[in-house]
Amino acid sequence: MTDYPAPPTAHEHAFFAIHSHFSERRPSTELTIYKALRRDYPEYEVVATKVTFCHLLSFVDYGLATATPIHGNNHDISREYKPPTQRNKKKNADGKLKDKVRVGLWEYVWEGNEYLYYHVEYDANSYGSKEIVVFLLSRKWPVGATPETTPEAITAASEAAKERIDKLLMAVGKWSADVHSEIYVFDNTTWRKDRNLYLSVMGTKWSDVILSPALKDGIINDITTFFDSEEMYTSLNIPWKRGIILHGTPGNGKTLSIKALINTLQTGERKIPSLYVKNLDNCSYGPKHSIREIFNRARTLAPCLLIFEDLDSLVTDKIRAYFLNEVDGLESNDGICMIGSTNHLNKLDPAIAKRPSRFDRKYHFGLPELAEREAYCAYWGKKLEGKEMVQVTAQMAGVLAGFTEGFSFAYLKELFLASLVAVATKTEVEQAAGEAEVEEEGGSASSDSTVVVEKADAVMEGGADKAKIETPAVEKKEKEKVVVKPISEDEIPEELKGNVFFRVLCQQITSLRREMDDKGDEGKAEATYGREFIAGDDEDDSD
Repeated sequence: MTDYPAPPTAHEHAFFAIHSHFSERRPSTELTIYKALRRDYPEYEVVATKVTFCHLLSFVDYGLATATPIHGNNHDISREYKPPTQRNKKKNADGKLKDKVRVGLWEYVWEGNEYLYYHVEYDANSYGSKEIVVFLLSRKWPVGATPETTPEAITAASEAAKERIDKLLMAVGKWSADVHSEIYVFDNTTWRKDRNLYLSVMGTKWSDVILSPALKDGIINDITTFFDSEEMYTSLNIPWKRGIILHGTPGNGKTLSIKALINTLQTGERKIPSLYVKNLDNCSYGPKHSIREIFNRARTLAPCLLIFEDLDSLVTDKIRAYFLNEVDGLESNDGICMIGSTNHLNKLDPAIAKRPSRFDRKYHFGLPELAEREAYCAYWGKKLEGKEMVQVTAQMAGVLAGFTEGFSFAYLKELFLASLVAVATKTEVEQAAGEAEVEEEGGSASSDSTVVVEKADAVMEGGADKAKIETPAVEKKEKEKVVVKPISEDEIPEELKGNVFFRVLCQQITSLRREMDDKGDEGKAEATYGREFIAGDDEDDSD
């Protein structure tokens, strides 16, 4: 007797059809898969959808449904290892294994209804843009039941199956559209929910932001008042939208203020969602498509906070008109409060920076005054409270504030971090403790206490009968030494002269003064402290 191989199951046949499709030139992936599933699952109703507002597996992760893999050997899945970070090794010493699914199949159960869930991911074009299409299958008749073959019965069974799928899509879609301890981030042509960013931002409160009271209160009142004033805007028959720009020297609290705003709004009574635009890169369709996607999502989630960090870099001349059309064109932006930040207000087009109804108010973040520097030093005093070797007293905070004129918050942060590292390594502590004296004001500076400043080219011009004399190129760059003097012994209060940590702080102040003078211009300073993304610096407390 000859043993014949068993015919392929519906799952196997469907997988082979999908596999064959991706092995050849294909005009329409969705249509091909849809036809294959209808052919191989005649007892099911098939509905295709996108994951944009239908995160079926995330719905499962939150315990709202169950999904059991049944793809067996018929799948396209990579088992990928994700190593632990140094900071979470104690919690997750071995790292994690995760599935990267391109083609997979699950048995999906929600509210007692059973479905088949096909997940297919593929390259949508030659640029590598990913497309994910989801297919849900619901049985027309129970397993083992004899289907009625009358046209009316077939139609009724199909409609009932479609209704079950629609109920699931509606539930998952409604849940997916809301934010659940997440922040929406627009990156690489699409929106994604970022829980890690949310957890980072939730660690930032307004008490961590050291600004002048007028500036801080102005920003808080401006934003919170907007979201509480829908009825007032409506009664006055004006669009309920708002835009503000945070601008100024890098490292003075713009990013930290945005984080605190996100925290305040998402933990408030109304739970206003935040949407953060990381970039407009879109190799497939260009940045105009990205702008359209950004505002479409903002209008869907309104009222919301829409954040454009480094606005001058995001909105270039090529897309400025398109951006402005989305901001105040024909479509309604009711409920959208936009925040743009920039280190270079002068680089923004006047149509953006100087036109009310687009960005209505501008808040300047300048270098901190004496009171803000003292408050910041006192803030570190609270952070270091109880640590005997590195205590910062109220007197120390006041004196340090006086020594740090011209420091940004970023440089003040570096002052404390570098000093704490010095204490930890003990090298500079021992040096400070062993110093017999500090160089006096006007004393000779060591060779590393100077920075080189280049004088402007010297040109002498005579009258018509005199030859033009120009300094030779080698001599043009005449160098002049500018001394950055250490803090003198006379400047240190008597009570602090024996404080080792204070002396380390003074050493670091001198070192940072040299660095600041060596930078020479804002462009160089920005190389160190500029462009600190919300999504890329989850522990920054300076910008």
